[in-house]
Amino acid sequence: MCLANWIISFCVALPNYLGWGGVIYDMKAYACLSDRLKDRSFLYTFSGFFIYNILLTTALCYSIIFYKLYQSSKKISDLSKKSNKSTRLIRVLFLIYFTFALCWVPSSIIILYDELNQVSSVAYVFVIILSHLNSALNPTFYGVTNYQFRAGYLKFLGIQYIIRKLGKGKVISRKEVTQNVGL
Repeated sequence: MCLANWIISFCVALPNYLGWGGVIYDMKAYACLSDRLKDRSFLYTFSGFFIYNILLTTALCYSIIFYKLYQSSKKISDLSKKSNKSTRLIRVLFLIYFTFALCWVPSSIIILYDELNQVSSVAYVFVIILSHLNSALNPTFYGVTNYQFRAGYLKFLGIQYIIRKLGKGKVISRKEVTQNVGL
C-alpha cells in the first residue's frame, strides 16, 4: 500500500518535472509548490481530477451507502448491534469526508481562481495550513470515535493502563487493553 502511494505520488508530480507546469518556491505560500502561474492547465487537471473527482466520487458512494442503510433499516424493525456499528462507522467516514472537503476545497479554489496573482500571501498560507490540517485531523477523529484506536494510541504512548472504559468510568488493566486491542 505504501509503495503504491509513493508510485501514485511520483506519477502525479512527474508532469511538473517533464515541462508541464513546474516546481518553484512560491513567495506567496512560502513553500515549494507547482508553479501556479506558468501553466494553468496542469492546475486545472490536478484540481479537477485529484480533488473534485475524488470529492464527487466519494459523495456518490456515501450517498449510495446511506440510501442502502436507510432501506435496510426500514426493513428491520429492531436495529441490531451490528447495524448500530455500521451506522456509527458511516458517520465517522462521513465526518472524515466532510473534513477532507472543508480542508482542501478552499485551497483549490484560491489556486484555480488567482490567475492574476492578486490573493494575499496570508490567504495562501492559511489555505495551505488548512489543507495539511486534514492529515492531522483524521487520526484524531478515529481516536475520538473508536475505542480500539484510542487504546492503540495510548498503548503506543505507553500509558495504556489508564484507559477508561467508555461510559463506565472504570480504569482497566494492561491485560484488558491488550485483549481488547488484540496486541
